[in-house]
Amino acid sequence: MAQLGLIRMISPNRLIAFVIISFCIYMSWLPVFTADGAWMTFDLIAHTDRAISTVNEIKNGQFLAFFDFSYPFFPGYSWNLFYPPLENFIYSGLYFISNNLNISLKLLTLFIIIISFIHSYIAFVYLNVNKEKAILLAVLFSCSIYQIDNIFIRGALPESVAISFIPLFIASLAKEENGKKAALMMSYAVAGILLSNIPLFLCCGIVGFIYFLLVPKKLLLLVQSFSFAILLSAFFFLPLVYSIHNQVFPIMATNWFQNMSEKSIGFYDLISGEKISTGKLSNMALGVGWPVFIMFLCSLKETVNKKIIYAIAILAVLITCAANYSFLPEFLYSINKIQYTWRLIPFLIFFVLIIISHNQKIKPIYLIASILAISFMSTWMSFKSINNFDITESNFRGPKNTVFTDYTLENT
Repeated sequence: MAQLGLIRMISPNRLIAFVIISFCIYMSWLPVFTADGAWMTFDLIAHTDRAISTVNEIKNGQFLAFFDFSYPFFPGYSWNLFYPPLENFIYSGLYFISNNLNISLKLLTLFIIIISFIHSYIAFVYLNVNKEKAILLAVLFSCSIYQIDNIFIRGALPESVAISFIPLFIASLAKEENGKKAALMMSYAVAGILLSNIPLFLCCGIVGFIYFLLVPKKLLLLVQSFSFAILLSAFFFLPLVYSIHNQVFPIMATNWFQNMSEKSIGFYDLISGEKISTGKLSNMALGVGWPVFIMFLCSLKETVNKKIIYAIAILAVLITCAANYSFLPEFLYSINKIQYTWRLIPFLIFFVLIIISHNQKIKPIYLIASILAISFMSTWMSFKSINNFDITESNFRGPKNTVFTDYTLENT
């Protein structure tokens, strides 16, 4: 009875307040963007370099800001011609206004978590989940272990922006109807992903193909949505395709299949969400998390959508299978640009949360307990860092003065 009384006390307003408090806890508990003690990760150095480069281009009158002719290492370097622009629009815009990298990073991080929450909430409501439950499930996705690791440990901010669109993409697939609303939602989601992170865009294609095999009637929806999304992204996508034609760049020439095999995640690490203790993924945490996995197992006792269960099973095999896919025919080699199969994990997590959302026995109090448990699990994966590390243009590259050649022409 006491438990029922507590559940009745959880009004939508209280849940929203709880969500805001949860965001604040995450922002205050977790160290940001550090590796090797106090220095930023390679991913974050690259994206900060890009934001600084973009602001310098704009201040020097270079618009559109495709090339940085004042870049000190490779004059004419072109982050923005080859890397999707959405995250950089926000990061460089914040830096242009504030002239402070620390403030810009914190606001960008907060934006990513909030937009991920909003998209997740819309997706669950679209799938007919009641609003109170949708709020809590949206928190579980937007503050999932994978997303937190992506933001605060790897510093892979464009990928985190792309992840925030995944709920709308999956919801469009999972919905039985293929109406205009589903097509618009999926087009918006795919365009957002394409404009944020190309590896996750390729993952979208893989997940869409898997779901098409399970539900053939989704083919038209997928073709329409991907086509419209590419049109929406044409201002970036067409110059990209034109620029890479008959050109060789380090990032494009690399065959990632072997790397994909060497850096695959084990099944235990996938379901547990614990910090990986050995191997090339050591100190990362990428999994679903015990609280979510246990609720998923309990939900299997109820009536579930078997197509979604099959999709989860196929994704789990692809993620944990350490095969070297170099045997694939050459026309499929573009798949290796996803770089790591564990990039499929956010798609799997949202499918898992859909199964949980339809279990009427999973009450809000259990979801709140899971959120708190995931919060504590997230602190375990944190790197040791120093407080008040002031990120500036002069020190963000770290002691090794890290410079990236990913988007330079070969032999230049």
